[in-house]
Amino acid sequence: MGAFETAMAAIFRDANMASDALYHPGGSGSVAIRIIPARPDETVEFGGRNRIVSETFAFDVPTSAVAAPVAGDEVTYLGNRYVVQGMPVRDEQRLVWRIETRPVT
Repeated sequence: MGAFETAMAAIFRDANMASDALYHPGGSGSVAIRIIPARPDETVEFGGRNRIVSETFAFDVPTSAVAAPVAGDEVTYLGNRYVVQGMPVRDEQRLVWRIETRPVT
């Protein structure tokens, strides 16, 4: 394991940086994981003059914890359930997934 991999693993273990969650592949079963939640507002422009700002729910997850997340999988965080939407993407070093979600209704 390289220095960057070791540092990322330490970040996900740190209680001040990451949190416990459950990952539900295919909507069934569950896997305990560590996540870094991110809730940035997303701005979508349309028509050249109009913008919509929407609240998003994204989670950074170590690729070692979830091999291949797909749309429809679910994450439970702080008692709330979120469904993965879109295609999760990995960081440049391929160590962390950015998983965009929406609340399960």
